[in-house]
Amino acid sequence: PNSDGALTCVCKARTEIAIRDEKKERQINRPKEATEILERQIADSECKQDPRFAVELKGSKCEYKEQLYTQARQLLGVGSAAAASPPPRQGRRRAAGPTTPASSNLVNAKAITMQNKKDFRDAREKLILADELCPDDAVHSLLAATNTRLSDFCVAEAKSALQKNNDGTAYVYLQSAQIYTPDNGNVSSLLSEARDRFQQRTRVSIGTAFESSVRSEAAGIVLSEVNDAIRSAATESGLAQPAILDDNQSTASWRAMQSGRALDSPTVIFTGTVLTANLDVSANPRTVSSSYSYENPRWKEADRVHDAANEQYKNCQKQRGADCSALGNRVAQLRAYRDQFPRNITERYSYHENVIRMIGGARMSLRPNDSISRSVRETQNLEAGDQWQCVERSGVNPQDYSARDSSCPEPDRGAFFGGIVAKIKRDANSAAIAQLRDLPLSYYQRAQSASNRQQSVEDYLRFVFLTSNKSGSEAEQAKSFLIAYDPELKTDGILH
Repeated sequence: PNSDGALTCVCKARTEIAIRDEKKERQINRPKEATEILERQIADSECKQDPRFAVELKGSKCEYKEQLYTQARQLLGVGSAAAASPPPRQGRRRAAGPTTPASSNLVNAKAITMQNKKDFRDAREKLILADELCPDDAVHSLLAATNTRLSDFCVAEAKSALQKNNDGTAYVYLQSAQIYTPDNGNVSSLLSEARDRFQQRTRVSIGTAFESSVRSEAAGIVLSEVNDAIRSAATESGLAQPAILDDNQSTASWRAMQSGRALDSPTVIFTGTVLTANLDVSANPRTVSSSYSYENPRWKEADRVHDAANEQYKNCQKQRGADCSALGNRVAQLRAYRDQFPRNITERYSYHENVIRMIGGARMSLRPNDSISRSVRETQNLEAGDQWQCVERSGVNPQDYSARDSSCPEPDRGAFFGGIVAKIKRDANSAAIAQLRDLPLSYYQRAQSASNRQQSVEDYLRFVFLTSNKSGSEAEQAKSFLIAYDPELKTDGILH
């Protein structure tokens, strides 16, 4: 195991085997396999690299490049007409080995279409690898021409999408075009325009169109607080830069939705009616009949005399042989005398009582309406109520233990009704947040039911952009559909 001589011999054997096998692969036109053999041996950390590896590797890579270049030309349908190899460009390193005739453009290449675009993408991958293996002007030129063709295809698709107001589709196609031709100013300009239009198309406008079936100050408070709840929900729902509509804008948008007219951006209008809103304070003064009791003084005095005689009688009984009959008779007489009086005396009287009650309640309907699904949403009822009561008493006798004099504070009507409205406001806020978070699903559902695949593409893109759960099952399904429709429709830029 520790023999340097043995390791040297083993490494020499490995080197000769690699060189032998690499040459065999090149002889049968398998330069890729030849390259892999050499790269594996070069990665062998036990053995020193043989100087022949660098020369052989360069040759196999350049042959592999030639093979890839030929395959790419076949995929592109490039004709055989080609100019002589141009001189090397300044600043570009050229590899030793055979060179390929340059093609500054795709001579006699087939026209790129949605059906054959995969050939151009595959050719591009081969040319990128070929350019990395063995830099060559002809390969680089053909790669640049292929990138231009792919970019032109994406630009054409984007322009077509823009004409149909499919700004998301245009935006993603132009992102791919910029990857193919990053220095193309026209692509950058179109991309900026599509981005702005797409952001506008996906900026959710939120408004309210409420009314009241009752006219009261309380109804106005309910409307104001629920309006505030909807505005808060717009910022708490996770939507990017929501637009809050004023009353006039909300009314105009709601009328447009009712008439079926299209809006420039997704819009949600919350409608509803205040059905009840009341606050009643009532007082019910009355006279209350009552009574109180106290111990009868005559009974109390008779009881004292009886108890004293009874004590004498008990002491007499303790004396042996004493005659206590007279004392016993006296005790009986005193008890009969005491019991002829009532022990307690009840006095009847009346006092003043005033029952003050404050009862309040509010009920309102709430329904979201969006311009995407145009479907009738479920109406939710928001309801809350409360009551307060206090009893004032005056003239209560101190000996009347069933009641006491009491007073009531002045009822705070604003704070009391504010508590009722606060519950309705919380419920409205929670309902609006839930509805706004589910809004992107309207695009998802519309995309699934659309008969036009291009419309499905646009709706899926808007859904992916707006949804907060970008890794959920719906988002993954949407992204899979987009890639299946066209690999250029990668949503990485939209997700970012």
